[in-house]
Amino acid sequence: MGCAGPLESGLRYTLHMQTNEIIAALDSEIARLSQVKDLIIGTTFKRAPRPVAPKAAPKKKRHFSAEGLARIAAAQKKRWAKVNKAAK
Repeated sequence: MGCAGPLESGLRYTLHMQTNEIIAALDSEIARLSQVKDLIIGTTFKRAPRPVAPKAAPKKKRHFSAEGLARIAAAQKKRWAKVNKAAK
C-alpha cells in the first residue's frame, strides 16, 4: 500500500501536465484581456519600459603603503609583547 504504482505516478504526471496547461491558458487569457482593456481605454501602445539607472563603477580598493604596513606590524608586535610580558 505504501508503494506508488505506475498508475498513480502516471496520474501525477497527467495532473502536472494539466496544471501547466491551465497556467499557460490563464497567461494567454490575461494577455488577451489586457489587450481588450487597452483598446477600451484607447491606449493601443505598450508602455515604455522604465529606464534603468546605470550601475555605479565599483569602488577602487585601497591599499596600504609599505611604510603604513610596517607601522601597523610594529604596533601589533608591541601589543603582543605587552600581552606576553603581562602573562609571565
